[in-house]
Amino acid sequence: MDPIWKVQISKNNGGMKDISPKNSQYEARIMPGNPNSPNPAQQKPYVKQRTDKGYLDKYGKLVAKDSFESHIPISDYQFINPEL
Repeated sequence: MDPIWKVQISKNNGGMKDISPKNSQYEARIMPGNPNSPNPAQQKPYVKQRTDKGYLDKYGKLVAKDSFESHIPISDYQFINPEL
């Protein structure tokens, strides 16, 4: 994460969010995962990265908010700074 982004605790499920100080729509939410989740993408630790245009997959392409691809396994995640 960018060291100047703000860190907040996520409202649900014990994760945290890194939020851009320049645009609050830019965030990376890191979640611990829930092995009992019916959604396989949420069963292990994952990241959801949002920009002002929507959610990104692990390649930086826009995808639907609730898609499997928007839940990036933490082991595959590379921070993409949307401000650059």
